[in-house]
Amino acid sequence: MKFNYHAVGKKARIKKTLLFGIPLSIVVAVVGSFVINLAKSMGFNIFYYGAVLGIGYVIGVAVKKIGRGTTNEFLYIAGILAFFSISLALFLSYRFAGWPITITSFIFNDLLALPTIQNDFTLIVVSFGVAVAVFQANTVQIR
Repeated sequence: MKFNYHAVGKKARIKKTLLFGIPLSIVVAVVGSFVINLAKSMGFNIFYYGAVLGIGYVIGVAVKKIGRGTTNEFLYIAGILAFFSISLALFLSYRFAGWPITITSFIFNDLLALPTIQNDFTLIVVSFGVAVAVFQANTVQIR
């Protein structure tokens, strides 16, 4: 069965994607922060990276299923939602672990900092999560 892309306009699909995507990204961030805390407490960094990539995967699949986009706007939405969700999950994982960190110190000292051993290559990990979301949301063959 083929989906009729012209039955619902692109603006309506974008609104629907944002309407369901923003709350979903917040819920996925909260669940992801618990998984990240669990992975860090157990010492398994592979679960930490898996949680970040899993957040990107869930956001990408949700954008593809909800929006059924045929244009690149849906890829941008998936990337922005994934960046927001992964960043929020990392921030919440620090807060749930009991660190007294604020949003501004998280953004400038951890998220946008140059990679060191202390900040776990945060921007690189977030970039991989965003890439997974964009690749999963891709319903258009990019040539």
